[in-house]
Amino acid sequence: MRPFIGYARLLPWIVLTILLLSTVIVHAAQDAQPIALGETLTGALTTDVNSFNYDLAAADTPVLLTATAETFLPTLGLAYTNTQGGGFSVSFDGDVGNPVFIPPLVDGNSVQVQVTSNSFPAEGDFTLTAAPVDTTPIGVGESVAGELGADGAPQYFSFEAELGKLLTVTAQGGAFDTRLQWFAPGSVRSTAGDNDGGVGYDPEIYQAVITGSGTSYIEVAPAFADEGGRFTLSLALSEPPVLDEVTPTVIRLGGSRGTGVLMFQGMAGGTAQVTIRGVGGDTEGATIAVYQDGVRLVWDDRFQAGEAGSLYQLNTPTDNPAYLIITADTTFDEPDAGQFEVILAGL
Repeated sequence: MRPFIGYARLLPWIVLTILLLSTVIVHAAQDAQPIALGETLTGALTTDVNSFNYDLAAADTPVLLTATAETFLPTLGLAYTNTQGGGFSVSFDGDVGNPVFIPPLVDGNSVQVQVTSNSFPAEGDFTLTAAPVDTTPIGVGESVAGELGADGAPQYFSFEAELGKLLTVTAQGGAFDTRLQWFAPGSVRSTAGDNDGGVGYDPEIYQAVITGSGTSYIEVAPAFADEGGRFTLSLALSEPPVLDEVTPTVIRLGGSRGTGVLMFQGMAGGTAQVTIRGVGGDTEGATIAVYQDGVRLVWDDRFQAGEAGSLYQLNTPTDNPAYLIITADTTFDEPDAGQFEVILAGL
């Protein structure tokens, strides 16, 4: 009976602890308030309220969310739904930075921004602003000059992306060190980014796979806060390699979370099977996807690199091209790392 008596004596303290934790959770954040393009809202963090949530209203133009405060450094986190590529996902990104760029929200997408602090406890008033963003159009194969001011505010560009193409973006700044972010059509958060992948300290997003058609956005920002300078932005699109039936094809994914793509011809009402096998480097956990007309036909984010490989069967609704996209789950630094063998067969 002694153990029971011991638990009985502890029960009031357990209940009190639960009540205290419930109080902290209840007062940790306020219910979400709406914020629309062009609005500026204020709030205050206290020892009882350490974050505020805001629902961003849909807009036809990009939005830049910026939080400022005098007594602490605000941090913005995002909770969002994303229907890109015919799929549906719900994600939360904490500590994503400040400010945060949000492309126009397509049907089915939503964004909730959370204002908090990078240190705890933090107390004081803050201001959250949802400002429109001017973007500079850039055409495929073009190079445009840009300049970032001493305040380090990013500059944004837009272009019309094509499903299945490979995107390469470079920002040449010479002594001025920059970084890149790319937002695919319909994406809520950035799809790819780079700091020093190009010449010297220049960034380069190399042959990133475009999984949807429509307006796409590029952010150019200084690699270090409060720096400014001139740069030249260049954009190129290329065709992915064609996957021939029965013939094994090997593709290599390089860099951090590298992406590779192969294209094959679809047939209305047709079926196909794709066998994928890891043949070099740590290929476990890669993501396998097949798109046609922007609709995702196959999705596997837990690829197993067994000796026989993984088999994927799919139906192709139309006669248009289909795109097989493999995204690495690691970083490949060696020449023979991250290699996949792909075989296409009809049924």
